[in-house]
Amino acid sequence: LGLLEWSWDKKTIEKETMSTENVVDLLQAKMEKMPLELQRVLQYASCLGTEFKVHVLEIVWGENIFGDAPSMSPEMNIPSLLQLLEEGNITERQDANETYRWMHDNIQEAALATGLAARPSFQFDVGWSLYCLLSKSELENSIFEVAKLINTGRQKNRPNFAKLNLRAAEKAHASSAFESAKSYAAAGIDALPDDKWTTTHKELTIQLFRLGTEMAVALGHDEDMERYTSEVLSQRNLSLEERLPILVAKSRQICLVD
Repeated sequence: LGLLEWSWDKKTIEKETMSTENVVDLLQAKMEKMPLELQRVLQYASCLGTEFKVHVLEIVWGENIFGDAPSMSPEMNIPSLLQLLEEGNITERQDANETYRWMHDNIQEAALATGLAARPSFQFDVGWSLYCLLSKSELENSIFEVAKLINTGRQKNRPNFAKLNLRAAEKAHASSAFESAKSYAAAGIDALPDDKWTTTHKELTIQLFRLGTEMAVALGHDEDMERYTSEVLSQRNLSLEERLPILVAKSRQICLVD
């Protein structure tokens, strides 16, 4: 496949990180000269995060998002392609569970900027495939990556995506990643239907607005906090019990100011 003609010096790459943009451009140019199969494996894998599992990569490859994925001979499958990438110092195996990681962040960045992988629609399709095909436990383990990919599609009126982002926000909050939690909560709110306050999705809506408000308070983002609380408190169909979490979050902001 010609991959082994591409040899790169890790120490040189590290030295060049003062000019990250140049390094990414160089890597991208080299990737574009690779055989088509390897380019596409790299593009799929780049969407899966800093680490990825072989069977997850096989899932998205099997969905043929490119629409014309090359047919592979029996001896040339995803594991064998990953072995070539490993020999080329592009990825490395992490453990016996067939988890791989990129040898350098710049390599993933370059792959994500190559071909269709750079398009939000492609990233959304990868995320949608994973959302539909991963098991419940696998989706939970990959919740951040899947939510991020889904969010590139900027889908509206999709309560299932709102719920996905709520779970990602809760998990990020539990890890004290407040910026990420706030971003996921905001994406979840954007995915809610227009009648979110008067339908069966009201509880989901309240949870997203509560978490969004709490993260805005924690980060000192007063404008976002006011926007969230104003919308919740203006809903006349909400009971005091339903408004209470927002009132508590707002009271914390008042205490911080005082």
